[in-house]
Amino acid sequence: MTRNEIKQKVIEICRDIFDDADLVITEETGASDIDKWDSLAQLNILGDIEDEFNVHFSLDETMSLKTIGELIITIENKII
Repeated sequence: MTRNEIKQKVIEICRDIFDDADLVITEETGASDIDKWDSLAQLNILGDIEDEFNVHFSLDETMSLKTIGELIITIENKII
């Protein structure tokens, strides 16, 4: 799976979680950039990503992820 495919799937998951098909998400997007992004949304995003990519995030990873770009890099490293 390419980085772009991962990115598109992550964006799709975020748009689904936030129920906004037009939500603009870049690799620099973080929780502070989206009003509805709270701790519950974070858990939902990570849970859906774990299911989609068949990966698991440790508590340390969960706490350290700040941007979509960091999330994509973490996914890449787990599925290689």
